[in-house]
Amino acid sequence: MFLKGFIGAASVIAAFFLSFSACYAGSDLPLGSRIYPLLNDLQFGGYLNTHLTGLRPITAGEARRLVMEAREGRFYVPAGEDAPYLLGAMEAVEEELSLRLGDETFQFKPLLGPEMKFIYLEGEETAIRGMGVSQHSLVYNNEGIEPEEGSNGYLGFEVEGRAGPVSFNLNPLFFVGGESGTARGVLHRGYVKLSALGLDLEAGKIPLWWGQGHHGTLFLSNNAEPLRMIRLTNPA
Repeated sequence: MFLKGFIGAASVIAAFFLSFSACYAGSDLPLGSRIYPLLNDLQFGGYLNTHLTGLRPITAGEARRLVMEAREGRFYVPAGEDAPYLLGAMEAVEEELSLRLGDETFQFKPLLGPEMKFIYLEGEETAIRGMGVSQHSLVYNNEGIEPEEGSNGYLGFEVEGRAGPVSFNLNPLFFVGGESGTARGVLHRGYVKLSALGLDLEAGKIPLWWGQGHHGTLFLSNNAEPLRMIRLTNPA
């Protein structure tokens, strides 16, 4: 009964969104993207006034808007027009964004950001002062991924696409090794998004970062998995 009601409510919301003129969907930037520290540098340099540093993820479209703001703002910062590092930061952001979805209505990228890792874990866990718990340092703030004792291999990549106002992103992750020596695969994170009326309706496993700390201030744990959620946001 609950499932039928949930599907019905989602259908009504989707129909409401689609009944208006749609806009292009924007892909979310992963929490570990180098774009975030570069945008922080631009803000601390005085180039940006509207960047919310404590909120991740943002969309590629929002990052592009911030680059445009920085290009205008550099004329109002002392020596900003010629500051080589900050100019380089803007160029680096644009370069990174060129790898994400562009402005085309239809687009599909089956192998985006492939990544391979090897982790060897051995020894006792480290105690965390004042908390009465312990863990290996390699496990901290790792989006819920916990390597096993011994050798661990990881292979991950993203599949991303767009069709008008609808976009999706999937991040499958494959593990092999550890004491068990088994191989397995999981959908580590992913979402489907509908963009319209200046809003994003998004459902999936989504990692979040809230707060001004280096690893976010609002912790659900010290190694939280991406959250299963449905959320409605204003991406700009």
